[in-house]
Amino acid sequence: MSAREHDGAPEVTVELIQKHDRPGPRYTSYPTANEFTESFGHDQYVGRLEEAARRDDEPISLYVHLPFCQTRCSFCACNVVITQREDVVEKYVDHLLREIDLVAERLSGRRHLIQYHWGGGTPTHLSVGQIRSVHEAVRGHFTIDADAEVA
Repeated sequence: MSAREHDGAPEVTVELIQKHDRPGPRYTSYPTANEFTESFGHDQYVGRLEEAARRDDEPISLYVHLPFCQTRCSFCACNVVITQREDVVEKYVDHLLREIDLVAERLSGRRHLIQYHWGGGTPTHLSVGQIRSVHEAVRGHFTIDADAEVA
């Protein structure tokens, strides 16, 4: 038995490489950017949240977009804001905290998270205090499952 077989990882074969040698989606947001249009406004957003709230027995996934980076990576196609201005980040975090409150209110009793992700940007562009504030706001409204996918 090889070390690879022992650790549970699949054996890398030509067939395995050929099976997975095809384009796949890049890491992205859901819904994807091309699904955002000017025709989807406040009323539609509220309607979708109310529809989601009616399925209160189902768990949910939460993605927190933190778009800030100090510099642009040459390979990045994400929606990012390149800044070193603290006031820009602070204003965004303030709005984000308000949005977390509003979304939780609209979701009513639907508060069980099975997926909880932060992305963007570089989430650690935020200060420790800002990171703590956002996470505490999420934890104040939602229950994160013990087996949740958290990243």
